Amino acid sequence: MHSIGLQASIRKQLQGVELSPSSYNTAWVAMVPLRGSQSACFPQCIEWIMKNQNNDGSWGINPLGSTVNKDILLSSLACVLALKKWNIGSDQIRKGLSFIGKNFSVAMDDKLVAPVGFNITFSGLLSLATQMGLEIPVTQTDIDGIFHLRKIELERDAGGTVSARKAFMAYVSEGLGSLQDWDFIMTNQRKNGSLFDSPSTTAMAAIHIYDDKALNYLDALANKSGGSVPARYPQNLYSKICMVDTLENTGISLNFVREIGDILDMTYRCWMQNEEELMLDMVTCAKAFRLLRMHGYDITSDGMAQYAEQSSFDDSIHGIPRSVIPEVEYNLKFPLYATLDRLEHRRNIEQFKPEGFHLLKSGHCGSGANKEILTLAIDEFHSTQSLYKQELHYIESWVAESRLDELMKFARVMPLASHLSAAASMFPRELSDARIAWTQNALLTTVVDDLFDHAGSMEEMENFVALIEKWDDHSEIGFCSERVEIIFNALYNTHKQIGAKAMLWLETIRGAMTEAKWRLDKYSPTTLEEYLSASRYSFAQGPVVFTTMYLVGPELSEEAVRSKEYKDMFRHMSIASRLLNDMQSYEREMKQGKINSVMLKALSRDGGSPASIEEAKRELRSVIKACRLELQRLVFREGGIVPRPCRELFWLMSK
Repeated sequence: MHSIGLQASIRKQLQGVELSPSSYNTAWVAMVPLRGSQSACFPQCIEWIMKNQNNDGSWGINPLGSTVNKDILLSSLACVLALKKWNIGSDQIRKGLSFIGKNFSVAMDDKLVAPVGFNITFSGLLSLATQMGLEIPVTQTDIDGIFHLRKIELERDAGGTVSARKAFMAYVSEGLGSLQDWDFIMTNQRKNGSLFDSPSTTAMAAIHIYDDKALNYLDALANKSGGSVPARYPQNLYSKICMVDTLENTGISLNFVREIGDILDMTYRCWMQNEEELMLDMVTCAKAFRLLRMHGYDITSDGMAQYAEQSSFDDSIHGIPRSVIPEVEYNLKFPLYATLDRLEHRRNIEQFKPEGFHLLKSGHCGSGANKEILTLAIDEFHSTQSLYKQELHYIESWVAESRLDELMKFARVMPLASHLSAAASMFPRELSDARIAWTQNALLTTVVDDLFDHAGSMEEMENFVALIEKWDDHSEIGFCSERVEIIFNALYNTHKQIGAKAMLWLETIRGAMTEAKWRLDKYSPTTLEEYLSASRYSFAQGPVVFTTMYLVGPELSEEAVRSKEYKDMFRHMSIASRLLNDMQSYEREMKQGKINSVMLKALSRDGGSPASIEEAKRELRSVIKACRLELQRLVFREGGIVPRPCRELFWLMSK
């Protein structure tokens, strides 16, 4: 029942995201005068400011609850100026000025994370305060220090492209006031009447130019949430995309399949219609592009091209806080194809920040469901961990009953490691049967690999191949050794229980046999293609993926298994995986006299010098990359004869 309640709360947020108030933006909207009058155009914003001053005299959101930040200082000064402009709230103004004076040093601390363009917007407010006759209780030296920082920031942004600098200056227009060319600034106006979807920039424009579209935008916004104004608007699409991303990153998205599908369909329509809310914001556009592609929507990358040469603009507008740099470095080190879902979920849960505080020109809170998301994610993670332990116990019992533990003197019998690969890849609790099948086959392929790789005699290997070929009639062949009997019976009985066919093992065993003969005959393939004709099968991913496919849900037809689509996915997965393995093991295998693609390539050049080995590895990385990209395209594309959950197994195995 606790889980159901959490899901209901999250589902409500997915349907309609609540706007988080921004004191800074509300203050700017409150300063817009009524056309042809000396009164406020949006008195409801002034009323909100009067009612929402904090006890210490400040305005704004303090996510840490104790220390003052630059956003609080910026918001407080903006609210004081809004009240001063209309000569109301003298007590609030006094308390606000006192707070600003006591905490002014925060504005000059370069170690603190700052809102985008802070040195420009804060210094702009200080200039406006002087014009209004307000006295900030700080020394002139401190004020001069702020304007020195402003000068540095202006010079820093001047180092980018001309278009980048103009865009940044337009975005922080309220910090420059009458210095701006407002006719030029208005060329950035969007269809909804705003400038950059920023209420504060739009309000400053409305103060200087009575533009009907801008005023209509602000009017709709001020009336929408009872007088408060968010840091950006509209943000419905952005917020929903972020929630989908969060649900997937924490491993609980399967609880909201219908809602996520609706959001992605809406996002796809916006993408195809080139909607400004989606396409003119880099973060929204990038998140949408990745999510749509990963969910099989057929879109091109044209929408992202606009940002390819505008790095200076992107850095200026959106900022890259120091706090996200470790996350950027992590994702560059561990790209999508090199991560395992459940391990990523655990990491994301551990680093999850439920307060959801974000900084643009001012701070704002993200989804109000963040606490519920974190609680549900933790509950489900612990619940599945308990199930995984039960599955591991079953696997260990199966190992003992199959007598596979008797082979540990010559073979790697590793229940825990085999099960980890399954649980880390196929994490949903309803895939328990699939995880067990994956684990059993991963363990069996390892044991068979050891038999053919170094432990088995030629008689044993030939006997094993003959047994696989006969399958149900294996009694006609008999066993030449006890360990062949143990391995075959474990394999046969396990697959008989799940109704799988012998054919899925036949190619694997024949590939392993070919490699064994190459080794014993001291024969080396002449080309990479000849090498892969056996080794991509002997790597033994086929039996694991094939068997598991029948247990992930959708019905898998014979037509699908025999299709070109299936064969292509298997080929790209197995080649990439075999070559990745070879690049990790070539030094050991070279000493053992075994064939390896790295040495095969290197020896064909100059006998295997260090330089030729590095060149061989570069060539193989190129092959791996090409296989991975084509596999990704086949797995995540729309349509296909092989059901999507079955296709995803090839991707999971590749990872």
